[in-house]
Amino acid sequence: MKNAFIGSAVERREDLRFLRGRGQYVDDLSPDGLLYAVIFSSPVAHGRVLSIDPSAALRVPGVHAVITARDMPEGPPIIPMRLQPLPEFKPFEQLVIADNKVRYRGHCGRDRAAGAGGGLARREARCEPAV
Repeated sequence: MKNAFIGSAVERREDLRFLRGRGQYVDDLSPDGLLYAVIFSSPVAHGRVLSIDPSAALRVPGVHAVITARDMPEGPPIIPMRLQPLPEFKPFEQLVIADNKVRYRGHCGRDRAAGAGGGLARREARCEPAV
């Protein structure tokens, strides 16, 4: 029995709208009340977050909130191990937002700001040697 799909062109229904410039993407939508999130990523590979002062970011027009790990009553959620959820890997689970310790460059920082002033929250951190 020959497979009719392997090695032959298959017309896809969605192609024409994209080829003709009529495709619609999520970024094209703008419902009422839409906010954008700006997430600070750590510029250091290993360090301690000493403090965050969101006051400058909160004064920028359009900024609605600066959210830190301290704003989460039960702490930030943990990213579960997807491939091997074994008890041996428990020490390596990570928080969704860095709380006191930054574990790698690009680690999601403790603040998220909705609006234009996301990078203005003043952060004080101490770099630590890589281990």
